[in-house]
Amino acid sequence: MRWNSELDALHRFFQEQDFSSRWLERSRVSLTLEYIREHLERDLAFLEEKASFIFEVSEKLENQTRNTIDLFRQFTLNDSCPSLSALCIFAMEHFKVKDPVLRQIVLAASVMGEIENDMPYHNNMHYRKVTFQIMRMIAVYNDIYEGTARVFDNKKIAILLSTACIHDFGHDGKGNTVKGVYIPHRLEQNSYDLVAPVFKALGFDDPDDLNMIHVMLLCTDVTPFKDPGNAVNQAKSAYRYHFLGGRTHWDGLNLDKELSIMEECPASAAMALMIHEADIATSAGLHYDITKYETSLLMNEIADGVARPENVINFLNDICNRQMLSEVGQQLFAANLARIYALAEEDFKAGNEAFPALEQSNFVLDKKSGDKRANAAGSKSIN
Repeated sequence: MRWNSELDALHRFFQEQDFSSRWLERSRVSLTLEYIREHLERDLAFLEEKASFIFEVSEKLENQTRNTIDLFRQFTLNDSCPSLSALCIFAMEHFKVKDPVLRQIVLAASVMGEIENDMPYHNNMHYRKVTFQIMRMIAVYNDIYEGTARVFDNKKIAILLSTACIHDFGHDGKGNTVKGVYIPHRLEQNSYDLVAPVFKALGFDDPDDLNMIHVMLLCTDVTPFKDPGNAVNQAKSAYRYHFLGGRTHWDGLNLDKELSIMEECPASAAMALMIHEADIATSAGLHYDITKYETSLLMNEIADGVARPENVINFLNDICNRQMLSEVGQQLFAANLARIYALAEEDFKAGNEAFPALEQSNFVLDKKSGDKRANAAGSKSIN
């Protein structure tokens, strides 16, 4: 069986180490690895049959979108959803990641991301979706920059995959404001504090590489909303600075010290922004039906469970700024986001009615929206 020896080595590693965390308790890791190994061949066969389209970057956008939504529906409704480890192995085989240390840190991140977290939204399924989206984005990014120094090498690919897997590791279902007090990067720093000792013990201990992961994790913090100084907005400023003509000879970015690598390193700015956009892509960049479903999941976690069009509008305004900024995000998600916003705005004006229960959503039931507005707007069926 493929990857057996590497999974065996990882199992021994976790049994021999003591990371003093309930999330990394030996029995939890062992049960997770047992599940991954038991279903790995099935999962890889499924991905090879159903998911290879993500590496076909010339595929029409509407086909990519439709296939992604169909796949996510299968993830949601099918008990045989591929594990994060299967997703990462599938990616590493395609991107030809050969270095044993890189392979081990990606595998370790995927195993940690598979340790059960049953939050309504920030759960293992969310980690899988974000990892799948970053796989799509890496393929497109490397196609855009093929033949240039900006193309992602194996180390950057491994760092992106690893960070996607553990970007919400240990999430407790709460935000970064506790009892009315904002604690900068509370959740993101916790994820880093949990995983960094694992990466170091595996030999991935270069301070610059670990700092890259740290910065990428911090840049998934979108709070305080609309604050130009929050981590996501600093990543966006750095991206504009390096990639969109925002750099001038007389000024700098003056980023927070912990984010300052993005001023000197264009790749770190691109990678941080891409992790953020992968994090929001399923909710903001596919189709209104899946946006409603994802919004309902989030409202179940953080509020009273009632999701409405106004929640979608607030999300697209406050967190997404009504756009994807990177070239990759523009290519894959921008048109879809624009349609989603227009439809949410129309639903808000029509009464701001609550979305259906999750099990009755069009996304779960695989129903055509029946909404002539979507057709008029040029939207494609998700079936």
